[in-house]
Amino acid sequence: MSELNGILNILKPPGLTSFQVVQQLRKILEQKKIGHTGTLDPLAVGVLPVCLGKGTKIIPFLPEEKKQYVFEMELGVRTDTLDREGRVISRDDGWQKISPDEIKRIIAGFTGKLSQVPPMYSAVKKNGQPLYQLAREGQEVDRETRKVEIYSRKIYTVDPPVIRLQLECSRGTYIRSLVRDIGEELGCGAVLNFLIRTRSGPFHLDSSQPLHRITADSSPRAEMLLPVSAPLNLPELKIRQEAFKYAVNGASLYAHNFADFHLTAADLDKKFVIKGPEEEFIAVSRVVRDDDGRICLHPERVFYQQN
Repeated sequence: MSELNGILNILKPPGLTSFQVVQQLRKILEQKKIGHTGTLDPLAVGVLPVCLGKGTKIIPFLPEEKKQYVFEMELGVRTDTLDREGRVISRDDGWQKISPDEIKRIIAGFTGKLSQVPPMYSAVKKNGQPLYQLAREGQEVDRETRKVEIYSRKIYTVDPPVIRLQLECSRGTYIRSLVRDIGEELGCGAVLNFLIRTRSGPFHLDSSQPLHRITADSSPRAEMLLPVSAPLNLPELKIRQEAFKYAVNGASLYAHNFADFHLTAADLDKKFVIKGPEEEFIAVSRVVRDDDGRICLHPERVFYQQN
């Protein structure tokens, strides 16, 4: 089987780690170069973009800043993993004394820029070792707080002890940690019951492909592949035919190399997708000045490979 090049928007099922999904695909697709963007917990389901072949080169350029989740939390329970699959540490029926309006008020306070401590059961590393490995050994270590941002939230239901909501947040946000912090603010603790990632950057749930479809032998896998450049939210510039050989060899490009070029000093540091005369995806380039002060486009990564 020839190597595939592109991106699969996978609907990850529950019970598998993101790494296990990649391993399944690597074996079934006989794919050497493969990697996912944005880890999902085993409990979680939803959008998991997986890059194949040349698609792995695009990962640093993917606009993944915002993610969207739908989830359910349960008040009055604390576990070592911060979700319902962990070992119960304590139970607290104090939630029964908290009104729905007070719950909504507390949740509303978790909006904007926040400081968050990652869970012990996570892939974050401490001195080169994943925290989940230390947690399995019974260790709990100090973790550095990280800055995250909650852009928006929508409360679906408040039916104590169960709350269901949706939020849009920055990459690196741990929903389990957010649930923990809300529970502690309420004074009764809380755990995550389920989690669905409905969006990861430009990838959406409604266009995701169930993993079992991808791994089925009769599956039309090539038709499910997104082109390598599809998720990039960057403007495009098309080169002239005579500039093709320079572009694919990583040379800087100037105004005369393009069919339509109106860049100015105001565009410095902006990134563009460079396309060939036949719409070939060649490179992601940045607007810079050369040693003589002329504005040009210098490739940050060339994707086109000549046969």
